[in-house]
Amino acid sequence: MENASKALLIAGGVLIAVLIMGLLMYLWLSMGNLTSESERKKAQEQLTAFNKQYESYQRQLLRGNDIASVINKVRDNNLRYADNPDYQITWRFKLINRNSPSGMPAGTYTEDNSSIYNNMRENEEDFRRFKGLYFRCTKLEYSSKTGRVNLIEFEELLENDVFGD
Repeated sequence: MENASKALLIAGGVLIAVLIMGLLMYLWLSMGNLTSESERKKAQEQLTAFNKQYESYQRQLLRGNDIASVINKVRDNNLRYADNPDYQITWRFKLINRNSPSGMPAGTYTEDNSSIYNNMRENEEDFRRFKGLYFRCTKLEYSSKTGRVNLIEFEELLENDVFGD
């Protein structure tokens, strides 16, 4: 009988040890989930903050200095993530005024043909006139892979579109 009671005590001890280990394991896994959830939340907040930088340009009336600012912002981003094409952003703006006071011909300008834009920026008077032009945001797209803004596009507005005639 004494052996049976010792066996029951040992079995009870083992059962309590297994329960304690199970509880500790559960707590350990729960803490890991809390950490990954907070990391996901932080990543989502960073994505939202990143996109807001560009969403602020999604308006019907912008000036050329806004376009110059967003182009600088995009270029900085693209340099920072030069090794990661998923994080690259494409910018475009379209000049429709054939007699543009900026000295730039009508057409669509992108990073690919930005030498004309760069030349205009080097000419202080042409750049001053460009900054006075009116634009609207015509497109803002997000990457399906990263959720980040990956395209922002603008179009020049003629003065009668802005002020009416």
